[in-house]
Amino acid sequence: MDVSIRAGDLASAMGLKDAFPNICQALGGEKFQKLAQVPSPKSTEPNPSSSTIFTYKLNSQAEADAVTDTTRAPAPSAVNLILYGPPGTGKTYRTAWEAVRLCLGEQTASGLKGKGQRSALMNVYRKLVSEGRIEFVTFHQSISYEEFVEGLRPTTDKAEGGSTDTGFRLVPVAGIFRRISERAEAACDAPIRSPAANEMSANTSSGLLTVGVMPPVRDGTFRQVVQDIATRLAEANTAGFSLQQYREALVQAGQETGVEPTGGWENHNMPNWTSHPDQSWLVPADQKDDSLDDEGGDNRMLAKDPESFVLIIDEINRANISKVFGELITLLEPDKRLGMDNEISLTLPYSKKPFGVPRNLHVIGTMNTADRSIALLDTALRRRFAFRELMPDPSVLSNDVEGVDLRRLLSTINERIEYLFDREHQIAPILIRRVCSAMQEGCCTTVYQPGYLSQNWSESRVAGSSSKARSRAIRSIRSGHSI
Repeated sequence: MDVSIRAGDLASAMGLKDAFPNICQALGGEKFQKLAQVPSPKSTEPNPSSSTIFTYKLNSQAEADAVTDTTRAPAPSAVNLILYGPPGTGKTYRTAWEAVRLCLGEQTASGLKGKGQRSALMNVYRKLVSEGRIEFVTFHQSISYEEFVEGLRPTTDKAEGGSTDTGFRLVPVAGIFRRISERAEAACDAPIRSPAANEMSANTSSGLLTVGVMPPVRDGTFRQVVQDIATRLAEANTAGFSLQQYREALVQAGQETGVEPTGGWENHNMPNWTSHPDQSWLVPADQKDDSLDDEGGDNRMLAKDPESFVLIIDEINRANISKVFGELITLLEPDKRLGMDNEISLTLPYSKKPFGVPRNLHVIGTMNTADRSIALLDTALRRRFAFRELMPDPSVLSNDVEGVDLRRLLSTINERIEYLFDREHQIAPILIRRVCSAMQEGCCTTVYQPGYLSQNWSESRVAGSSSKARSRAIRSIRSGHSI
């Protein structure tokens, strides 16, 4: 079976109108042929050109199915995505749908797509935020590693009688990236018990707990501490121990060893979480064997696809990426995530704890190309993220507003901006709408003008001038004269 691809059509479908030379190079390159598992194509002349057609000869359906079966990925890969484009094209607006899609799946998200479903989408989005599965942060020039990953914060000690000592100490405090990573890692460790085991666990009578089936954990983590304390209590109290005893033992261990989460063990949810029927870390003492089958095996079922978590980073290019991510930039690669074949974990500099990025944590960033070009973005970040362009869409505007075709107006202005500057500095439909609103209200002096245009009045005047005046202005600009 032959399949033909026209370079110009593919460029238009991808929103890359003038990128057909790169598309021709990719379609005829060995890397694409290897990834798509297709032979070298036949191409028409001229090449490269928007009219170049590449024809591939594909295998039969049976052969294609056989190839697909042998190369199927064992598990879904973590997503590192950056949405980029000029300001006002809906990048931050789009992140909500992308986050819901990654958390709940394509099928659920497809029913929430479109302008009419925005309210329903945001309700689902807010629910996921309240559950801790989505976090949002905006980067700025002053953000640092200490805010994003972890840093030292001063705290005062309580003296006897409840008074506060005059001194203070510095304690490591987790940033947003470490917090959501730990929640995602906990979801990877969470087992699912069989319905029969859950039903039996619901019928506890004594209220005492003992050690159940302990999932594997990494050395130096909070979960290892929790497991060690539970094991000691179970050995010392053969009849079982209460949840209050468990928490008090954790508080004491944290004070003695200094290994405790932010805020201490007093109010942490780990003890309650480990005793939940879905976990089996702790089980009712009078039903200790419920977590085992008749042959003494584990009665739990580990989830193949743990719950997904999403971190949204708005304006990701405004920060110093090397300063914010530090040594953790390596851990973002999908094959370096926890649980993958090339898993890597590092020791955090302040808390001295091992840290890795779980495979079920996805990162979505947004990038304003008018603020900084992709070419200026940190190279290490560019290699680890996929980029999706969101360009102005004139079709969302009306083609007749008091006799003015707004679609044509926006397209024409952006064509001139692309000629004078580049395609990264185009304006979005929302700016045209603001202009119309201002004019209808009689406030023409408040019409918005992008900063990158107002910096050079000679060039900005060309964007709105007539054809004859535009030609004269361009000649003046190129000769170094002002208009």
